[in-house]
Amino acid sequence: MAEVDRRLLVWTLASFHVAGLTIGFVIPAYASGGLSDVLPEFGTIPGVLGYAYLWVLSWLATRWVLTDEVFEATLAGAVRPVILRGSAGGGLVGLGTLVGPLLLLSLPDLVTGSADLTSVVLIFAIGAGIATAVGVAFGLVFTLLDLAAVRVAAVAVPDGSGSDPIAADATPESDRVGERS
Repeated sequence: MAEVDRRLLVWTLASFHVAGLTIGFVIPAYASGGLSDVLPEFGTIPGVLGYAYLWVLSWLATRWVLTDEVFEATLAGAVRPVILRGSAGGGLVGLGTLVGPLLLLSLPDLVTGSADLTSVVLIFAIGAGIATAVGVAFGLVFTLLDLAAVRVAAVAVPDGSGSDPIAADATPESDRVGERS
């Protein structure tokens, strides 16, 4: 049962992270008018592929963060392991967010010889540190939000270990469903 719970949590958190990132960037960019030049040329398919790429990165990082040991420790109340791994996972997502598009955009030009390899390496060298640092910061923020959500869910949703007083009162002992008197 714990494996099913962990897998569901990984999918849910990965989806929450990508939706949060998308909303966090798109709404301010749209409100400032920054998307009016980009969106008409971008198209739906590249947008969906970009979203899917970011979701896969988030899913892989969340799965890496929530190993069985970290998952069990988090459920037991420990926060340090998940905060450290969550921040590192965010850094990996930040790095992947830079590397994927950089390769996608520069590889065809590198193969044909129209791009300078030194320029691509320089962009990667400078961008990798920045992307990783930004990813660590976002990883920390999302880890803290995730911990808060797990705590709220633990309080709000019964764990099934005790008797449910509402269900017990709903069916008296003498009138149990399926029993004949």
